[in-house]
Amino acid sequence: MKKYIYILSIFTALFYSCSENDRMEFPSEQSAIYFQLFENSRAKDLDSLSYSFAFNNKVVDTVLLQAKIMGNTMPYDRFFKIELVDKLTTAVEEKHYKVLESRYVVPADSIYGQVPVVIYNTDPLMNSSVFRMTFRMLESDDYRLGYKERLIAKLLFTNQLVEPSTWRVLKYFFGKYNRTKHKVFHKLFNRDFPKKTDEIYAEYGLWQTYGKITSKFFKDNYPVYDEDGEIVESW
Repeated sequence: MKKYIYILSIFTALFYSCSENDRMEFPSEQSAIYFQLFENSRAKDLDSLSYSFAFNNKVVDTVLLQAKIMGNTMPYDRFFKIELVDKLTTAVEEKHYKVLESRYVVPADSIYGQVPVVIYNTDPLMNSSVFRMTFRMLESDDYRLGYKERLIAKLLFTNQLVEPSTWRVLKYFFGKYNRTKHKVFHKLFNRDFPKKTDEIYAEYGLWQTYGKITSKFFKDNYPVYDEDGEIVESW
């Protein structure tokens, strides 16, 4: 019993010590900030968003990158800064995207900020190429840098069909991604895959049904070949 109490005392001391360190590291007057592109995740492999103009016939659209703060909210707006990493960016300013703002806002009483990235579908190369923008979070007057593994974010965009960022959830309904499966889905349901996972969870049963119907199509029309000449099996 004494040994148990001793261990518990050490754990409690460490807990309060860590809590105090957290408060000291991120004081309320200067919180930290990092990219969080997806809900409830800090995984290293979720640092990219994919976007395709393939089904919407738009020549311009806006993609939102999300940032999240560490520390307390404040009853007034605060601002953060980002920059493009030139060596890791293939898109061309004003040709493929609108020039970035000098700073972006985290609204009063919020833990989130957004970066609206305006992208263009006017370059014929969009039909055969995927362009990349790589962003780096910077320190600002209001924010220090947060998690090291979440300070870089990437946006990939094209006029081709691409695997959506939400496929990490959709794969449970549709299996391995390929463009043929993507085309068939759009033909069957006249819609594209959602860009946010919360849209999937909001209609979870519906997406299960979509997956079963799409699988049945490939079973009933066997064999259907994908873009690499491989047969798309039902699942």
